[in-house]
Amino acid sequence: MMILLNIMLACVSIVPTAQSEQNYDKTRHDEMQVVINSWIRSSKGKTLEIPFVEAEKQLSLEQVKWSSAYTNVPDGEARIYHFRGFYLNLHLVKLLPDHPPTWTSDDVQKRGQWYVYYFYPALHVDGLDDPEKRMSNYWAALSESFRQRNEEAKQRLKNKKRKVVRRPARSSQ
Repeated sequence: MMILLNIMLACVSIVPTAQSEQNYDKTRHDEMQVVINSWIRSSKGKTLEIPFVEAEKQLSLEQVKWSSAYTNVPDGEARIYHFRGFYLNLHLVKLLPDHPPTWTSDDVQKRGQWYVYYFYPALHVDGLDDPEKRMSNYWAALSESFRQRNEEAKQRLKNKKRKVVRRPARSSQ
């Protein structure tokens, strides 16, 4: 889970421009942030579990273009919704609305509904209007994040192999 969070955070910074703060739909951004903040407050530190149908209406996402993003959550989907100068990073997962005590993956596939779950929705100002450019930056940042993670893992493995365990010498008595 921590690795996924690090990867997500690395992808958050999709190289904003110096003019980012001036070149975005501030009104829409602020309206959406109010909704997201209310969800976070009402969750009281627990995992969000908001039906996507409800979230889509509250955030007015019905006609907004979106692109698929990276997730390793089973039965999950990550989306980036595109707006003028900013984007919404939204993670969804299929859950059974009645929360039965036992269920199968077939149940989830047949009756599951999308929920905003696990991760808080996040708005990011990048000053871009072009979804293709935004996603190109996103995938490049994700790729770099994986590369760095792999390099760090290799380095930790090398360091672990180099450690020599020193044992006290036995006396010859």
